[in-house]
Amino acid sequence: MAFQCEYCGAKSSEVKGGGNIPEKGKKVILHASGPIDGNRSVVKSDSCSVEIPEAGLELGVGTLGSLVTTVEGLITKVYEAMTSSVNFFGDSATSEERERFLQFLKVLENCAAGNEPFTLILDDPLANSYIGSELENDPKLVVEEYERTPEQDDELGITAMMHTT
Repeated sequence: MAFQCEYCGAKSSEVKGGGNIPEKGKKVILHASGPIDGNRSVVKSDSCSVEIPEAGLELGVGTLGSLVTTVEGLITKVYEAMTSSVNFFGDSATSEERERFLQFLKVLENCAAGNEPFTLILDDPLANSYIGSELENDPKLVVEEYERTPEQDDELGITAMMHTT
């Protein structure tokens, strides 16, 4: 779903899966190596976690909500969220903590710009997330299906639905 207000220009996009709940979850792994990979389409659902190991980034399920964007757009959203809502520069932050945070932001900037290789991992137990490719067998993209854990089924409400039928 997408919405844009004609008066103020505010935009919103939301991803909701349709149909049956898939039997398996899906992990999509992109081994990005340059600016061209930043242009790949990304669909990130509410049930998806995001990881960029090279930056030390791990976003839990629900963080940033659902998005339809690009790889660069996703990283930029993370960067914007981190710089607008996290204040590591208060009185209690040490110079070491400030430096680590600034280094983290620099790595995110470099990833978004395609200046250094990185790995983007979308882990979606409901298999509603996606990274685009124009190739049938893309060597940079790995898609793994997996059995959800009982804890994931509980968190997603699947266990409760199975007991009501």
